[in-house]
Amino acid sequence: MRDERRQRVQLTAGDDRRQARAAEQGPSGPSDRGPTNGTERGRCGGNPYTPVVVADRTVRAGALLGVIGGGLRAAGSFAPALIASDRTRAGLYVTVDVCLAAGLLSVYMPRRRGMSAAGPVGFYLALAGLIATRISAAFTRVDLYPISAAAVAIGVMVLALSEWRAGRLAAWIPGAFALSLVVGSLGTFVAGAGSLFVVSGILFGVVFAAMAVTAR
Repeated sequence: MRDERRQRVQLTAGDDRRQARAAEQGPSGPSDRGPTNGTERGRCGGNPYTPVVVADRTVRAGALLGVIGGGLRAAGSFAPALIASDRTRAGLYVTVDVCLAAGLLSVYMPRRRGMSAAGPVGFYLALAGLIATRISAAFTRVDLYPISAAAVAIGVMVLALSEWRAGRLAAWIPGAFALSLVVGSLGTFVAGAGSLFVVSGILFGVVFAAMAVTAR
């Protein structure tokens, strides 16, 4: 009799333990507890570093730099008169070109698949102009700035025209770039019209900042 009671007590205790474990696991078992590692959490939307999120943040950062670059380009038109140090002016111009390049990338990269052929042509022409401006002094003593600056202005204008034709940019932006190109050409090649070059730089910087805002 004592042995039978002991066995019944052990069986009852075992049943109680199994029921307690089943209650903790839930009706469908341990697999329903949800994600248990970082990878699964990322797939469920909890990871802020997915490729789509990173790409979106990169475009926004580039657009912000483009806005800053446009503002600095407008302000930099007065640099020869306001900044005496050649090294300081050179640093400002490098910063401007880096910001403009980031702004160009923020406009081009997310929209490149829907662009006409003119869009990539304008983008690469402008980017090549910015790069040539920085590296030309290392290869030749000839002042290539007028050529590289024209390449940037024409490239950005063509890119803006492409975006306008695609319905993603207001018509006044490519028009203003074209005006800046004309005014800058007059300021470069017409004697006594140097002030027009300053006006061209201000106009270009303001309009570039406006274009970069559309990429945010």
